[in-house]
Amino acid sequence: MGVTSALESVWESVFQEGVNSPTHRIMNMAFYGLFITLSGLAIASGGNGHVLALLVLSVCLFMSVNWFIAELKRESEARDAPTKASKTE
Repeated sequence: MGVTSALESVWESVFQEGVNSPTHRIMNMAFYGLFITLSGLAIASGGNGHVLALLVLSVCLFMSVNWFIAELKRESEARDAPTKASKTE
């Protein structure tokens, strides 16, 4: 997947309900960049408490957002399951 197609799919997701896979992937890559940056700052600053607190907060935010997206997908699949079952009958 090229950068252009990824950005196009993110732009198109603005007009759709939910979060699509490319948007989720790009969000995760942004978090990984944040983790690398904060880890580098923590090493360079000798373990500054403020930087470590920011790193912990960003990890918690990352986990919360990914949990929420997983719950949205699970709820969407559970809601769509009865309609898919009725179409096959």
